[in-house]
Amino acid sequence: MNASLHRFEVEDRRFVIDPETCFCFECDEISWDVIEHYPHASVNRILHLLREKHPEKEVEEVVGELEWLRASKSILPAPNHKTLQKLYTTQSALKQISVLMPCDEPQPKAESVRAGRTGRWFSRAEATAEVSTDNDVYATASQALTLLLGASATETALTLTLVFAANIPAPETLAQHCARWLSAARLCGKTLTVILRREDLPVAQYPQALHPHRLAAVLALTEQNSIARKIQAFSAVRWTQLNHVVKALHDTDTGAVGHVVLQPGSATFVDAVQVLYQAGCKSIELDLEGAYTALSGNDAKTLLQGLHETAVYYAKQLLKHRYFRLEPIAGLFQRIYNGTPLHCWEEGGVSSLAVDASGAIYPNLTWCNKEAFKLGEIRHGELDEEKRRPFRDMGVLTTPVCMQCWARHLCGGGMATAHYALTGSIRTPDQAWCDTQRAWMTRAVAAFNLLAAEGVNFSRVYGQLSQRSKPSLFALARAAFRMQIGLRPIEEADAEWLAEWANWNTAAYFTLNESGLFMGTRYDREMDALHPRGYEQEFVLLRKNGAPLGLLKLRPEKQPGAAQLWLYLREARDYKSETIRKSFRYLLKEAGSQQSFRQLQVAVGADESELADFLNGVGFTAAGVLREALYLHGAYHDVTLYALSLKP
Repeated sequence: MNASLHRFEVEDRRFVIDPETCFCFECDEISWDVIEHYPHASVNRILHLLREKHPEKEVEEVVGELEWLRASKSILPAPNHKTLQKLYTTQSALKQISVLMPCDEPQPKAESVRAGRTGRWFSRAEATAEVSTDNDVYATASQALTLLLGASATETALTLTLVFAANIPAPETLAQHCARWLSAARLCGKTLTVILRREDLPVAQYPQALHPHRLAAVLALTEQNSIARKIQAFSAVRWTQLNHVVKALHDTDTGAVGHVVLQPGSATFVDAVQVLYQAGCKSIELDLEGAYTALSGNDAKTLLQGLHETAVYYAKQLLKHRYFRLEPIAGLFQRIYNGTPLHCWEEGGVSSLAVDASGAIYPNLTWCNKEAFKLGEIRHGELDEEKRRPFRDMGVLTTPVCMQCWARHLCGGGMATAHYALTGSIRTPDQAWCDTQRAWMTRAVAAFNLLAAEGVNFSRVYGQLSQRSKPSLFALARAAFRMQIGLRPIEEADAEWLAEWANWNTAAYFTLNESGLFMGTRYDREMDALHPRGYEQEFVLLRKNGAPLGLLKLRPEKQPGAAQLWLYLREARDYKSETIRKSFRYLLKEAGSQQSFRQLQVAVGADESELADFLNGVGFTAAGVLREALYLHGAYHDVTLYALSLKP
């Protein structure tokens, strides 16, 4: 791997990325010219080459910035023998198993249903073939879980996916099994997620924008609480109506967590993503592997434009504080933001396996019915480790052509299924496919920089996009302040005005904390404001025009159900605004009905009468006084505590 930076242009914009760390940035003309020679040429050589094009001082400044990035290991890190050795060590622990479930009733052989994430279609007759004579249709799934627990080694987060080609058979029996599976995993010291996946949704009866594409519904089960209700709601859903599907995946009554999988059937699919988001989908997954496999020739190439349009659309929605999860774009944005390299994309055959309806084991569902890739029989306790070995050699570090590719750590070496379909080898990428991947990655970087240009802290945003069994405070607040005021996580771009707000501000929001940074330096105050502790959630309240009007912070306490709340509004008149009070009352109501919080407590300083009136107006009551709890300006001051009990 060469120690160099890769430059590329997208629509007259210039970008640079370090292939090794995935750190990227948009640059101006002088930086573009300097990086053409950096780091291979010396500083004097660069100054000589560019002396007639750019001022010497500006060239030196750019080189100095690059040297700082290099010293901080953001770019061009020096190879470390121990780190490289660890990367080359193959991890064989099993993390997930997918099981192709038999249909509850035979279907005509002509009908076909998609299996897995890579777009392979199988007949319903295949799905019912060799069904176990056992009355329990979930016997194979139970055996698959036994294999998963036994081969998971040190892995603690495990996934068991059940893929249904049609309706879910015996949902009551499935609920009982799921409860036992979750208990068995806990006894083994593991955390198990059971995923139910319903294939082949009837898109012909959905909005027009979805008609060329294919959809699947995915429901994740992680807790025994309400598990029977979640499965019943998912199995009884009216699949012909999109709003029913969305409700089953995001049902606040049962705490359901799910997402929709969209396999693009044409190059234009941004409208389909928009329709799904507007229908209420909080999490959408694009099955790009399936699209690459199903489309061919020019259609596969034109898919690139659809990816570009969708990535730009997604970035613009995030800028408008319309937060939803769109994979794999959100994950790619996260890797670009954090500079986190992906060494191997492929998990099939190594940390992931699949079992078909007859009990045969394959690397993943895409390989089902391909005898050459059959790894064993789960009912006979057979698993051929030698046949798994080629999949352990997948990835960037063991694929020579990937070692020379600038996008290697964004792509992760690509997909074995795509390689095999195009070249006949799971480890030999197709040149045209790689060109498409590289082109897509360049446009993803350009789309991400729409966020970077606005100073968005994508790590915070990505954290809020995580699926949870209950909505986060962030999700509740978005609903509470809808059409009234905005809400978003604090960002790096907020540093300057946050420090000004905190500077010598006597509000309890800034003074009543453990950091003791009220008297600190400007840098300390900025860092304290921008980086709340991991157990805190901190947000900026926004006016309709996007201007910040206040801050909100929440911290769970050790006592179950209790939490400490801080609230600060910059303008005293906003505490009297009935619009803001109404929104805050709604937030508290939602927190009581959907969150685990039952008791909220707010500290109010001696001179914060406006905040005290605001809290009284939204339902808080004075619970007591902490005598001389705050030392400020050479004197001790009392702090009043306001409390509110929330009803579930």
